[in-house]
Amino acid sequence: MSSYRPFTIALLLAVLLACSPPASDPKAPTPVDMDLWEREIHAAETALEAAVAAGDEAAFRRMLTEDSLFFGSSVFDGPDAVVGGWSAILENPKIELLWSPRRIEVAASGELAYSVGSYTMRNPGEDGETRESVGSYVSIWRRDASGAWRLVVDIGSESPLPDLVH
Repeated sequence: MSSYRPFTIALLLAVLLACSPPASDPKAPTPVDMDLWEREIHAAETALEAAVAAGDEAAFRRMLTEDSLFFGSSVFDGPDAVVGGWSAILENPKIELLWSPRRIEVAASGELAYSVGSYTMRNPGEDGETRESVGSYVSIWRRDASGAWRLVVDIGSESPLPDLVH
């Protein structure tokens, strides 16, 4: 019976090793990947802001997915509706819309991300007075087949962004 003991111990060790998670997942993103992906999202935010500032409807549209959904004073479903809903801003060079992401998180898969930030919009009125509104937003980004980040969902709020914990 004692001759089975080394076999039993070896079998038990093999089962335990087979059931235990790997020491490191070779597919898991490294800190370098995450940092790169966060910079890519920041660059996408900057490109979108530049398209709006230039009134470049085509560049703005290219940043959207086919199932884009924007929430603000109205809900816009699809790129045509989103561009149409933003036409007053895109077509008026006197309106200034600036935003800045304050938090960017990317999924471990590198396929989805979100950004949270604040915005300021300055809009000169017909009376010559510039009206300024400040608010916050959450954007959800999805990487497309070419590797580019596209905006899937954008939610704007006229509530200022509080100090973020992290």
